[in-house]
Amino acid sequence: MKPEYWINSIISILVYSTLIFLGAGTIYWPQGWLYIASMLILSIVTLTVLVDKPQLLKQRFELPFQKGQTRWDSIFHMIFLPLYFLWLPLNGIDAVRFRWSNMPISINILGAIGLAASFYIFRQVFKANPFAIPIVKKENQQNQHVITTGPYAHVRHPMYTGAILLFSSGSLLMGSWYAFALGMIIAILYIIRTKLEDKTLEKNLEGYKAYKQKVKYRLIPKIW
Repeated sequence: MKPEYWINSIISILVYSTLIFLGAGTIYWPQGWLYIASMLILSIVTLTVLVDKPQLLKQRFELPFQKGQTRWDSIFHMIFLPLYFLWLPLNGIDAVRFRWSNMPISINILGAIGLAASFYIFRQVFKANPFAIPIVKKENQQNQHVITTGPYAHVRHPMYTGAILLFSSGSLLMGSWYAFALGMIIAILYIIRTKLEDKTLEKNLEGYKAYKQKVKYRLIPKIW
């Protein structure tokens, strides 16, 4: 594995840490450190699971705006990225600096459990799908085919399930209802993205229509 991937992961963690603790106005915040430790664990899990998938690993460190990307996915990222970089400090601004939210420890624990669940989902997605790149392109990747194993046997977009769970659980762990609400707005973006991605894959990926008829749930097994 290229050392640059580890370096980029460390830089990302430092950026997250800076935004979170700038929002809090202090580094003496246990829940904030727990979240950062969780992100470090997620980075390690991602790098180790993808060590034998160099193309997928490379894609995960490329810019979110690329040649051949669908127009709607570019718009998604233009909306998502500012919200994400607002979400990070909002947790500290709310939970520590101004203490707008009053969240019991039991909810923080629930958030930690949710984060662990999201990491498990990501791990299973990376193991099952060698085409799980973070952007949607107009043309399929070389040799791309429909994945029907692992979490894809239950929902069509398990990566987005994990992402929604990560944002909601992260805010519960750090103790911010306001950031949780913003996370729900981000969740709506992901829900819209599932619909648009379904249309793109139906049009471009052979066998996806039949897969969609077989696996009827987008994000939550047996529910939706």
